[in-house]
Amino acid sequence: MLNFPTKRHWKHPSKVECLEAGLAKFLATYQGKGITSIAILLLGAANGGLTEEVSLSVMQQYLSQCDILVEIYHYDPMATDDLYKKFRSTVLRIAKQDGDKAMKLLINQLRKVCEVLEWKHEVNSLSRLASERNIVLKTLEKCFHYVMDGMDAPETASPTLI
Repeated sequence: MLNFPTKRHWKHPSKVECLEAGLAKFLATYQGKGITSIAILLLGAANGGLTEEVSLSVMQQYLSQCDILVEIYHYDPMATDDLYKKFRSTVLRIAKQDGDKAMKLLINQLRKVCEVLEWKHEVNSLSRLASERNIVLKTLEKCFHYVMDGMDAPETASPTLI
């Protein structure tokens, strides 16, 4: 896993110069680190403030020089995520079939999660669920671990190959 900063401070918008510097560093070091492929989101786009077009253009300019497989993923906040589907159906089933046990674990928080899962159909990913007003991240983490214990998450994104 690589940490790829695109700004000097997390509160500030991403800068093309930081993106270019990071990509140049990656180009100079990936072979020595034994990296044989890379799958990466558009850097600096979503919350960073760069447009997808600018991010993709800069990334393709640098990463096309690599002699490894490169996959660049577009973040779609409305994309349905299979892990979310499993989580949603399991929470709702547990709440209906074994409500007493589930409610003892996280009574108020689980009710809030269930409300969103049942009524907000535009929420279709865990990141969207976590951003809901009445959902506390720690609560979502506890609910997730409770209901998903031992379940594997399939890959769901679709890449742009360069």
